[in-house]
Amino acid sequence: HNMEAFGVALTAKLAEVRAIALVTDQDFSNAKEAAKKFRDIAKAIALSKEAMLAQTETIGEAARKMDAWAKDLNATALQLEKDVEREDKAKKEVIVLGGKNAYAEHIAALEEKIKPIRLNLAIPIFAEAIKNKRNYASMQDAVDTMLSGIKVTADSAAKDIRAKLAWCKENAADMSFLFPDLQQIIIKPLDDFTLLITSRIKDHNDAEAKKLEEQTARIRAEEEARAKANVEDEQRQAAEAQAK
Repeated sequence: HNMEAFGVALTAKLAEVRAIALVTDQDFSNAKEAAKKFRDIAKAIALSKEAMLAQTETIGEAARKMDAWAKDLNATALQLEKDVEREDKAKKEVIVLGGKNAYAEHIAALEEKIKPIRLNLAIPIFAEAIKNKRNYASMQDAVDTMLSGIKVTADSAAKDIRAKLAWCKENAADMSFLFPDLQQIIIKPLDDFTLLITSRIKDHNDAEAKKLEEQTARIRAEEEARAKANVEDEQRQAAEAQAK
């Protein structure tokens, strides 16, 4: 006797639920619960219809209404499930992207101070951090925790590189041409790094000294040869003069 009123109320309720935006954790929880409840109601209506038809075959209109309600309930439940899945994915992507962007900005700021060296650190996989988390607050906390840890690692690496660059500036000024592989060798422990730098400078200086020594010897030999040639030329001229 109240099917008309029930139908109106049901239609209004479904329209109201469809209009709700999924924003908070509670919104998602409510949507999931509503979808489940709507499917349960749709099943109950189907059972009620079967029970009714078992008693009489003269109320086909009521059966058609109940079919329509069950269809609307299932359609709304399906839409809610799709909305939850879509918005859930979008929210997770926003959280992960926020971590990636914050990490990239932090690394860029550190590398600005250690040019031309770049920080070759393992890229944090923020998507792994949010797995198996029950709500978005815990996901955000997991990303923030991972980000905080990698920032500490990056800060430490950048500090080490700054110290080595400062040492190079003080002990290897104007010798950068000896270290085209600085990006690779700067990750060595400080003692190994400084030993490699000083060894290359020593080898370079030794090579330059040897080159200078060879050049000086060559010039001396050339001067001696010219002097000898001059003496021989003078002697030859003197002998020719006497012969006349």
